[in-house]
Amino acid sequence: MTAAQRASDKLSPINLYQNAEKSAKIAGLRYVSDQQPGVRRQRWGRGFSYIDVDGTRIQEPKRRTYFKLLAIPPSWKDVWICCDQNGHLLVTGRDLKGRKQYRYHPEWTALREQLKFDRLIPFTEALPTLRKTVQAEIERAANIIQNARHKSRTVKSTLDRSTVIAATIQLLDRTFIRIGNTQYAQANQSYGLTTLENKHVDISSADIELHYVGKSGVSREIHLQDPTLAKLVKRCAEIPGQTLFQYFDEEGQKQSVDSGDINEYLQNTMDGPFSAKDFRTWGGTVAAATSLLEKEKAREELDENEATQTTPSQKMLTSDIVDAVKVAARQLGNRPATCRKYYIHPAVFKAYEAGRLGEAISSHPIKEANLANFLDLEEQNTLSVLRANQL
Repeated sequence: MTAAQRASDKLSPINLYQNAEKSAKIAGLRYVSDQQPGVRRQRWGRGFSYIDVDGTRIQEPKRRTYFKLLAIPPSWKDVWICCDQNGHLLVTGRDLKGRKQYRYHPEWTALREQLKFDRLIPFTEALPTLRKTVQAEIERAANIIQNARHKSRTVKSTLDRSTVIAATIQLLDRTFIRIGNTQYAQANQSYGLTTLENKHVDISSADIELHYVGKSGVSREIHLQDPTLAKLVKRCAEIPGQTLFQYFDEEGQKQSVDSGDINEYLQNTMDGPFSAKDFRTWGGTVAAATSLLEKEKAREELDENEATQTTPSQKMLTSDIVDAVKVAARQLGNRPATCRKYYIHPAVFKAYEAGRLGEAISSHPIKEANLANFLDLEEQNTLSVLRANQL
């Protein structure tokens, strides 16, 4: 039984994901911090020496071999190494740009990734509440703009914090763009949703065109057709300043929306510890599941037409999965390997390899009215697959 399976009997994935100390214990690890005493790495000739907590240089071959196996980049500075090889956090350091980097125990990483996927079901079940709230806010603001006589006065009274955050979240929900942060944008000239600037958007009466450089220098071109949302984003772009998503506070001062604002709104509205990243995991999972379901249906139709029953080879299944991952990666703007590892629920691949995607959907239909009303068919199918995997 894996750590994630042991965890499922004790705490829900959401609660366990929030409780880092409990997560470490379930993974058989000790929860630690780099504020605790640890081994320090120092330059020594062409290599490194390792200084123990008592200030002595570590000479034992076994310990030095372990430090090398950690594969700490030579460029890292201020390196801290956990004294306990069963610590959930093994190494921290600063890269060339001064950013703090972390290396976790493999068991910790595996558990956290599984918990992240396990919380997709409660995340999806909370989406209707979020979508209903966001849409109502956007329509309210759009109606005010539509009926206003004084444009400048309307912009200030309409573009308050909740309205602009709602517009930002609807874009996130429709496009799965990375949320972004100011420090990364300034250091790398690459952008996410909350750091987009006016120069990154073109808006017509019904269309929103985004064009910007994302993480790792990937150029993104995203088109969305939505007259109501376009109207609101256009008003955001008319606020003086470079940043696209700004609002006026109670004193009439401009403020920018950041990732903290988005995550706070999500958690309050969805009544759970969800974040913007969950949308990317959901988007990648839906894209892959939809691609594979189409392939499974096409194979079944071919068998019916030819009155034969073909069992696809493992090579064929693997090829189909590779194609599906590429579809999801294009949608998210990720490398396929990254997308497969972090943004697609493994239950989708498991069901496809067993030839049971369609069976999972038919045996676990979406019966809740709120889910049927606020999830599209592809999302409902994907949720059915994930629910079937729970049993």
